[in-house]
Amino acid sequence: MNVKEIAWAAGFLEGEGDFSLSDHAHIRATQVEREPLERLQAIFGGAIRKRRHAANAKPTWSDYYSWSIDRQAVVIGTCFTLYSLMSTKRQRKIKQLVHWWKPRPIRTTKYSTHCSRGHTFSKENTLWCNGSRHCRSCNRIRMVEFRERRCAK
Repeated sequence: MNVKEIAWAAGFLEGEGDFSLSDHAHIRATQVEREPLERLQAIFGGAIRKRRHAANAKPTWSDYYSWSIDRQAVVIGTCFTLYSLMSTKRQRKIKQLVHWWKPRPIRTTKYSTHCSRGHTFSKENTLWCNGSRHCRSCNRIRMVEFRERRCAK
């Protein structure tokens, strides 16, 4: 990826792109021609899909192609790459996406050594329930808080 490609992508996405947020962040662009989307895909990755208009569309409308990035880390990385080259309106949208993404916790995996509160997953501190691993210390804290709320009523 070079500066010229990034500048081209910023200009293209400024006009044809959509930086949006629903249940997750994504970047999309649609075109009748596949070639510019293949260029975006070469720069940032993502997927290209062929789309058809609804049955009640005008008969003169052509099929079109849609490029999108849905993986959150790639979306945010792409936003950071393009931010300084985008218009004020797009920069506001990118800020919204980053603001939404920033507080999200990093998903824990079966290889993590600590729970989200920092307790270690040792043999003594690990509670297994239906094949899932839970922290005994956190479970004790939740139970104490539950009893306090129940007694306060």
